[in-house]
Amino acid sequence: MDLEKMERAVGLFLESVGENLKREGIDGTPKRVVKYFSTFTPQNPLVDSEYPKRFVKLFLEASLVGKEQLVEVSSIPFFTFCEHHLLPFFGTVDISYIPSEGKILGLSKFGRIVEYFSKKFQNQERITDQIASFVFNNVPSKGVRVVARAQHMCMIARGIKALGSETRTEVVKGVI
Repeated sequence: MDLEKMERAVGLFLESVGENLKREGIDGTPKRVVKYFSTFTPQNPLVDSEYPKRFVKLFLEASLVGKEQLVEVSSIPFFTFCEHHLLPFFGTVDISYIPSEGKILGLSKFGRIVEYFSKKFQNQERITDQIASFVFNNVPSKGVRVVARAQHMCMIARGIKALGSETRTEVVKGVI
């Protein structure tokens, strides 16, 4: 990752829209923008492809062996950037699963999984599928359902200006 090149690019963008890079308030903005956006790049440990495996902390719950019980963690907040416009979108994710083999995932891990997949430039359809696929492939379960609800600044601040609109995506893997 070339932070200096990124900083120059942000500075050029600001200058191209008529800003003075030495103006109070703008002075230092390129560096701040690069520092923030660098959290959405492969250099960030949260974006490392092996990192999410740390989220799988299973516990044996003997009372669930041979039974079916739906577990849902709902309203997990997320914030990311649309890969099409580099504008934010944000909302909540609900993750439901039916544990199998009597093994359950530590509840706090669901929030970490959502955070991991939101630390990339994204689209809502993909992030929903990535979360569902990760849980289904790494947590013993009969089925997984993930629902994401989000507001997209590309819909709110430009074009249609649909203030208050919400996009809902849902992915089901296995049997729920």
